[in-house]
Amino acid sequence: MPFIIVPLGKDQMDNALRVRRGGIGQVADAETCDYNELQHLFTQAITDNWMANKLGEMSVLFKNMEDVTRPGGALILNALQN
Repeated sequence: MPFIIVPLGKDQMDNALRVRRGGIGQVADAETCDYNELQHLFTQAITDNWMANKLGEMSVLFKNMEDVTRPGGALILNALQN
């Protein structure tokens, strides 16, 4: 499932912009975001095929780059598949 990011400061904004640029999630402004916007972002996250495909592509890259037999790799792989 794509990410919904509400950055609150420091490096969180950089990470949020990476998520948006990678097409794997949405970013909300913590100061102006309201219930309706969050509801819209969640709905979009669970129905947007483009974002889901981007996450799938990222999963394939991860599998090809990492040794998923190590405990950390297996944990991340499991989270990506759910």
